[in-house]
Amino acid sequence: MSTKNSPRRFSWQDYGKDCVQLAVFAFFHLLIAGVCQYLCLRVLQLDFHIREALFSLMLWLAHYGSVFAGVAVIWMLLRFFGKRFSVVFSLISGWLIFLLLIFDTGVFLQWKFHINMPMVALFLSPAGAELVTFPLFMYIVGALGILAAAGIEIFLWWASHKLYFPKTLLTIFVIAVVNFLVFQVWNVFVFYHNRNTYMIRTESVPFFFGLTANDLLKKHGVVRENQSLLMNVKAGALRYPLSPLRFSAEKRPNVLMIVVDSLRADCFNAEVMPKMFHRAEVDGARFLHHYSGGNCTRTGMFTLFYGIPGTYWNAALKSNTPSAVMQAAKAAGYEIGIYSSTLLTNPELHQTVFCNVPDLRLSPRGGGSTSRDQSTIQDMLSFLSQHQKNSKSPYFAVLFLDAIHANFMPKNYPKRFPTDIDTMNYMTLNNSDPTLPGRVLNLYRNCSNWMDFILDDCMQKVSEMGALQDTIVILTSDHGQEANETRTNSWAHNSNYTRYQIQTPMVIWGIPGKKGVFSHVTTHMDVPVTLLRAMGCENPASDFSTGKDLFDPSDRGTVVLSSYLNRGILVDGKILDITQSGASRFYDMDGKKVPGKLPRQNILESLEQMKRYAR
Repeated sequence: MSTKNSPRRFSWQDYGKDCVQLAVFAFFHLLIAGVCQYLCLRVLQLDFHIREALFSLMLWLAHYGSVFAGVAVIWMLLRFFGKRFSVVFSLISGWLIFLLLIFDTGVFLQWKFHINMPMVALFLSPAGAELVTFPLFMYIVGALGILAAAGIEIFLWWASHKLYFPKTLLTIFVIAVVNFLVFQVWNVFVFYHNRNTYMIRTESVPFFFGLTANDLLKKHGVVRENQSLLMNVKAGALRYPLSPLRFSAEKRPNVLMIVVDSLRADCFNAEVMPKMFHRAEVDGARFLHHYSGGNCTRTGMFTLFYGIPGTYWNAALKSNTPSAVMQAAKAAGYEIGIYSSTLLTNPELHQTVFCNVPDLRLSPRGGGSTSRDQSTIQDMLSFLSQHQKNSKSPYFAVLFLDAIHANFMPKNYPKRFPTDIDTMNYMTLNNSDPTLPGRVLNLYRNCSNWMDFILDDCMQKVSEMGALQDTIVILTSDHGQEANETRTNSWAHNSNYTRYQIQTPMVIWGIPGKKGVFSHVTTHMDVPVTLLRAMGCENPASDFSTGKDLFDPSDRGTVVLSSYLNRGILVDGKILDITQSGASRFYDMDGKKVPGKLPRQNILESLEQMKRYAR
C-alpha cells in the first residue's frame, strides 16, 4: 500500500497526455512565429502572387515547423525528469523563445536584418552603449513588455492544458513532414534558377537553412552563372597592397581628415551647416555625387582608408593589415594622431585601419556624445599645437566625431529647425505617421547645425596656430542617415544602399589649383588614391585601390558596396542589393524598384574587385 510520502509511479498514460499538452504549447509558438514572419514579409513590400504566397506559407511550416518540432521533442524528453521540472523549463524556455521572436521581428522591421552574432556582440560591447542609446521611457516600456510576454506564456500554457486533440496534432505533423520535403525540392529549384521573387521571401525568417544543393550540382558539372554568386566570394588571405608602396623625395603636405559619423550629403548646405559650407564655397573642392563604400561604420571607414571593397574586412582583420593611407603615412615619416569620440574597438578599427599606429588611443574622454566630441577636438588641437612647436615632419591627423550619429546636441543650443522630438525613441518609429520623417529629420538637422558650429570653431583654432599651412583637409562621413524617405520603415542606416544611407559630403581643401564644385560621381575608394598621390606615392592606383583620383571625371563603372551582412553593386545610379541568402533587389538611388537585372559585365567586374587583393 502506498503512503502519502511515497513517490508517485511513472504512468505512460499521464506521460502521453503531458506530451500532447507540450505539443499544443509548441504549436501556439509556431502560430506566433507565423505572425512574426508575416510582419517581416510586409516590411519587404513584395508584390502579391499566389505562387509566391504559397512559397511563403510552406517556408513558415518548413522552417518554424522544424524548429518547434525539435523544441517539443526536447520538452517531452525532459518530462522524464519529473512533471514539475518539465513545466517550469517549458514555461521559461517558451517565454524566452517568445521574447526572441518579438525582439528579432522588431529588429527586422527597423533595420531589415535578423538578430545575428556580430550585432549581438556589438550591442553587448562597451561600444554598443555609444552606438545605440535609449531614453528611460524605452527601458520602462521594454520591462513592461517582458512582463506582458510572461503573462501571455502562462495563458498559452493554461490553454494548452484545456485543449486536447492528439489526432489533429498527428495530422498536422504528417502535413509538416510532407511540406518540409516538398519545400526543400522547390527551394533547390528556386535558388538554381535564381528566382528572386521567391528567394527574397526567405529573408523573412531568421537563420534560414533551406536546401540549395549548389555544391552537389557543381560537383556534377551543373553550373549556372547568376548574381547571387557574389555573396559567396570570400577574400581569404589578403595581399594588400599588391606591391610595396614607393615614395618620391618631394615635400609632403600635412593631412587633416575630419570624419563625421552619419553626416548626410544633403545636410551639408548653407541652411543646415552654413559655416563649413561657406568655407567650402570659398576655397574648397566640393563633390556633389560622392558615395561611401557601405552603409555602416565598419565598411564606410574601411573603404575610406583602404580604397578597396568592404568585402575584404574580415581578411584585413584576421591578418592585422593596416590601410594603405596609414601605411603611407607611416612610411613617409608623418607624425600621426588619431582622435575619435567613439571607441575604436567595435568595429575593430584598432586591428584594421589604424593597427600600425603606435600608442593608439582606443577610447575618448568625456561622458555623453557632445562632451566626447568637444573633448576629442580639444585633444586633437593639443596634438597640433605640440606638433607646430616641436616637430619638423608633417602631421597626419584624423578626427572622428559621433554626436550626429547619436542625435545629440547640448540642451541649451538653439534649435534652428522646429521639432517636438528631443531624443530618438526607436520604439515609436513607424511607417504610418506621415509627419514623423520630417520631425526626425529636423532633430538630425539641429544636431548637424551644432556640429557645424564646433567644426568651424575647430578650423578657426587650427588656422590661428598655423597648422593649415601646406595642409590637405578632408571633410566627409562614414555613411549617411535615412529618415524613412524610402517609406519602407527604414531609419538611420545599414538597411539599404539608397542615396540617403550611402551618399556623404566630400570636401577637400589644400590641393593646389583644385577648388570649386564637381558633379561627377566619386566614391570613398577614390580618397586613398588622391591622398597617396599628394603624399608622393609612385605606385599605380590599382596596387592599393579600386578607385580613381577624386578629380578624375571618368566613369567609375562598377562600385562594390557592403554592409555588416549584405553586399551591393552600384552601376549608373542603380543598386543591386544582394542579401545573405543570395536573393537580390534592383532599385534606384531613391529606393524605387527598377526592371531588369545586372549585366554580366558588371558581375564580372564586381567579382574581379572582390578577388583582386586575395591570395
